[in-house]
Amino acid sequence: TDPGRLARGRSYARAGQDKGEVELHLGDPEQEIFLLHRLGSLRAPLLWAGDWHRLATSVFLHAGWTHFLMNLFGLFLFGFFVERRIGSRRTALLFATSALVGNAVFVQRRPWEYCVGASGALYGMVAVFVAYDSGLHARRPGELLFDRRFWFVSLMLFAFDVGAAEGLSLPIAPEAHWAGYGAGIAFGWLVLSEGRPRLRRVARAVAGIAFAASLALAIRPVYLPGYRLWVADRTFVTEDSRAGLAAYLELHERGVEGSGLRVALAEYETSGPVPALERLDALPEEERSSIAGRYLRIDALDDLARKPEADAAFDELLAEMEEAVGEGPWLDNAFAMACADHRRQLPEAHVRMYRLLLSDPALDPEKIDTIGWVELVSGEREDGLLALQASWAMYPEAAIAYHLSEAHAQLDDVARAREFLALAFDPKRNLQLGMPGSNLLDVVRARRLGARLAARPVSATKVDELSASR
Repeated sequence: TDPGRLARGRSYARAGQDKGEVELHLGDPEQEIFLLHRLGSLRAPLLWAGDWHRLATSVFLHAGWTHFLMNLFGLFLFGFFVERRIGSRRTALLFATSALVGNAVFVQRRPWEYCVGASGALYGMVAVFVAYDSGLHARRPGELLFDRRFWFVSLMLFAFDVGAAEGLSLPIAPEAHWAGYGAGIAFGWLVLSEGRPRLRRVARAVAGIAFAASLALAIRPVYLPGYRLWVADRTFVTEDSRAGLAAYLELHERGVEGSGLRVALAEYETSGPVPALERLDALPEEERSSIAGRYLRIDALDDLARKPEADAAFDELLAEMEEAVGEGPWLDNAFAMACADHRRQLPEAHVRMYRLLLSDPALDPEKIDTIGWVELVSGEREDGLLALQASWAMYPEAAIAYHLSEAHAQLDDVARAREFLALAFDPKRNLQLGMPGSNLLDVVRARRLGARLAARPVSATKVDELSASR
């Protein structure tokens, strides 16, 4: 823990600020997810918050060259045949329909995961290729279900997905594949079959309604408990804690997973630490002993000046993290962040971050955010601010906005502190909304910071002095 313990992290942060931007690189597994997020990857909370364009932009993004080249080869192989048979316009329509339906089904099945790639569109192309090869253009649509070639190809694709996902543990999205395949089959029936004109018009109308419904359910899946929890979280974040508490209580009465812990959090802000602790103690063990539950308990005990109990709860939090995350860089990062959040064991947090820097010089934005937060709460305000700014340049997420607001507040830059505080309440930047185990305690902390900032005048800043010196 000598004075140069985080020199590499500081120099990395300064280099990023001097360039005006920080580059993320495709090919680094720890950075890909942040780069793809910035470019338009698909994730349900972002879609629900209004980023509807991600249904389309994610189709043209890929998780590395292998993923890209495999899809490119498949589209060339099958797309060339399909385009010659049905024409360019219909092929483009097939691509778009299969891709959008695949993405729409994915976000409903796996709302908390990222999705990129054109595999849904590729499977739609394969479906039309099989339909044509099976002679659908010369037969009635129903006869395809009894064709051996159709079932052989379908089973082969199913075996490929199962083997890739279960056997090789590849991060693929079978839901998007098979939704795209189904959309391709329906498209083939409508385009290739030679049924009666009136029947085809009815079928096209039904298909259009089904397509619109799939997109509508992806954007507003009111039947999903996770979506209802996301709506309640948005109310808590963007309105006030009392409105959020009412929404959480309604979900808790319906037995929605994760709502009980959120009730405790809202009560912590509206009624104080004692009702929050009582609510926590009444929750099931799994929810009470979760990382988010332990975070809330530590803050409540600190507010009540019950330090021995808070210290014991912090030790339990670290043990829970070690069990949940396991050894390695992610544990070091989670450990250091917990130490900074609760102002405990900061020398050990510096050791963990130093070890992280030695093992991985090209850090992702979450780890750089942790470096900045640890530095800030340790009193190194300028270094903390530089690291946080570098992290924000890579990944403008709500938690980083809150940390930057705290940094600017400590440097007497009230105007910028308020600016970042507003961003901390933006639903599009808060990716934890709706997740059952989310830790939304930063929202409470940010509102407390906002109350302190409201009483402070806007004045000349130390940040301007720092920028001038640099």
